[in-house]
Amino acid sequence: MLSFKINIIFQKILYLILLLLQVNFFNLFGNQDFYQLNADNSKIIILFLVAASCVLWAPVAFSTFFKAKGYVKNPFNWLIISFLLCWVAVLFGSSSVYQISLGKTINLSYYYPIVAYFFPFAWLVKIDFSFVLKSLKIFAYIDLLFMLIQDLVLSFGGRLFLSLDPFGQQMFMNTGRIVAGTDFLLFACFVIILARKLNHTLPSYIEVVFFSGLVFHLFFFAKSRMILLLVVAIITVAIFFNSSKKFTTPVRLLFYSFCSVGILALMNMLIAKMSFFSGDRAASGQVRIQAITYYLNNLGLNKWFGFGFTPFFDQIGGGGQGVDGGVFYTSDVGMIGLVAIFGALGVFFVILFLLIFIRFLRSFGDFSVKTIVIVYIFGQWISLSSFDISRILIFPMALGFLIGFRDHFNLRDSMLKDS
Repeated sequence: MLSFKINIIFQKILYLILLLLQVNFFNLFGNQDFYQLNADNSKIIILFLVAASCVLWAPVAFSTFFKAKGYVKNPFNWLIISFLLCWVAVLFGSSSVYQISLGKTINLSYYYPIVAYFFPFAWLVKIDFSFVLKSLKIFAYIDLLFMLIQDLVLSFGGRLFLSLDPFGQQMFMNTGRIVAGTDFLLFACFVIILARKLNHTLPSYIEVVFFSGLVFHLFFFAKSRMILLLVVAIITVAIFFNSSKKFTTPVRLLFYSFCSVGILALMNMLIAKMSFFSGDRAASGQVRIQAITYYLNNLGLNKWFGFGFTPFFDQIGGGGQGVDGGVFYTSDVGMIGLVAIFGALGVFFVILFLLIFIRFLRSFGDFSVKTIVIVYIFGQWISLSSFDISRILIFPMALGFLIGFRDHFNLRDSMLKDS
């Protein structure tokens, strides 16, 4: 069917453009007008492209894909639909409670519908899994390459050649950190390692270089402590299980016991080195603890929802009462930040998320694969909100990749059994 093939082409083009936007065109060029539409605190272009993707996908989906049994069994459909319904409910609730127009409330929360990209993306992954995976890897390699070049230029020349958005520039000026694209690179690391684990193959040389370069960049230049911790944890888990594949069961159990102690000691050392609650960045960790307490104490602020989409930012910021005048941010406290905004509906969504994910993991990969997925998905719940404006596109893409991995490798395993 011609329309079907044209739709695939358009979806691939939109996917590539979304990847370009997610890494800010590798920060090689940009101006204020562009960053007003696609900076870390603005995703208007991405929302427009996601809407276009959903509109193009809908007719084909209704005529073909919804009839497929695999789609009906996809549990993440209901997760995304439930989230969007919660968003709509809080939208109207916020407009009523804060006595502001619905348009103003939408303006405060316009980026949440980006999660709807899961539907066309999951369809594209099902149609051409190889293209989606290869494209992501290429973008990740190129993005990290430019980050490492910037690191070297900064080390020897003391200047930036990348065009960072206003948030990135401010972060660099205040702390000397280059934080651009770290969330995307963490996501790429997760996808690459998961693909290798499911394929039962060792990483290629370029992938090993990518992992090494990523750790180097995160440790010395980005200094994104939680992202570095997650990258190290994912790589360590992959190595940990790969090392024991040829052992007998008793030896494997002994190996796991000794290595578990070593991994816990390594993580403890890393956490201590990163100075979450001591040293020159101790205030950051202390503010997060205070923010968590503040948000949890105000979950029922508006009865069935929390802060909602409020124009009174001093409420979400706790009135600036943090350590050393620090301000609270919902994006800094992981899933608690989402619950603080959505209140009872947020608690409902978290419970639904857990139930659906547990059900999904039961039919997904072996124990090592399940562990990697748990580390990536739930590790971010601690301090990296998947629903923050700068990360929200990655959330539906992560779910889409999980569905793609499940279907692709389950199909391959069934074909191997039949042959």
